[in-house]
Amino acid sequence: MADVTIIRPATVDEKKDFIEVTGKKGEIDKIYSMIAEKQQEHVKTHTPFCSRCAKIDCEDAISKVKIETARLNTPDGEKIAKKIKLPDLDDYAKTSRFELLETTKVMESEMSYGRKVQTHTGYWENFRCKERGCGISVFVPKEEYESRGTKKTKKIEE
Repeated sequence: MADVTIIRPATVDEKKDFIEVTGKKGEIDKIYSMIAEKQQEHVKTHTPFCSRCAKIDCEDAISKVKIETARLNTPDGEKIAKKIKLPDLDDYAKTSRFELLETTKVMESEMSYGRKVQTHTGYWENFRCKERGCGISVFVPKEEYESRGTKKTKKIEE
């Protein structure tokens, strides 16, 4: 009898504590993909983006809505999705949110005339998020860093 399976739709009482595990994307997966897209935009522009804070705040917003829907005994997922008020993801990339800790030169090995030569290719800018203290490192190519002009950095390691 152990190999018998019954396939039927869940009742309303069963759906109260029911978590969908089929191939459908849940709300958290959709939000994570939105955060990843926004983070990728900032990687391309070489600016900091605090994805950790964004994920934490979005998870908090989802959990608040889930708690409220559990109190109301409504298992409808579409109503839950409409109630979620997500924070603006552009707030996690504001320059006022970050403190520049240090700037480090990036040296990479390159073959030149049969010898390995160290070439300066860019800079690592290390930031700290003022909100939760998250560490963020951003690679900036040498040309773009020099076109930005001088920055107030605490330290440039040779």
